[in-house]
Amino acid sequence: MKGKYIQDVKNLIAQKRSKAIGFLMSGGTNEIRKELLNNILESLQDTNGVTVEHIDLEQFVFEDAKLEAIKRQQLKFKHFTEEQQTKVLILESIDTFSSYTMEVVKLLISCQNLGINLLFSSKSSLVHLVGLSEFIIRVTPSKDVYSDVYRLNKQKTLFTLKDSEVIKDI
Repeated sequence: MKGKYIQDVKNLIAQKRSKAIGFLMSGGTNEIRKELLNNILESLQDTNGVTVEHIDLEQFVFEDAKLEAIKRQQLKFKHFTEEQQTKVLILESIDTFSSYTMEVVKLLISCQNLGINLLFSSKSSLVHLVGLSEFIIRVTPSKDVYSDVYRLNKQKTLFTLKDSEVIKDI
């Protein structure tokens, strides 16, 4: 069942749209978020018509280096000419920024303006990231739910992965 959930999330992210959107993954433990993010990343990498890049911001000590890494990926996508491709930038642990918050938000907005869909993970739903997101992938939002995908503008849960379904997959 976990495979179907990952497939549904991947299809939602890879869907061709007229404008780029954001996906915020929040909640749960760092380990669970990392596992889900890696599963989604692997699934996206195996998808035709999708170009995906991943930055784990915990790898960097200094915030300048984190900001520079995002700018490099943005530039890489900017020079990418295939219009048919869906572009996805995955930013893991975006909540590790503390002093460059507004610079990061401006950079993410410019990424979306270039047609880059964003998937970022964070311990909590940071208010400036929610504003850039159309969907929230909630990790362990309740006692029985392992993860779900919530559409903000419709205030509706699209699909859910229950704890009991994850246990079956192990």
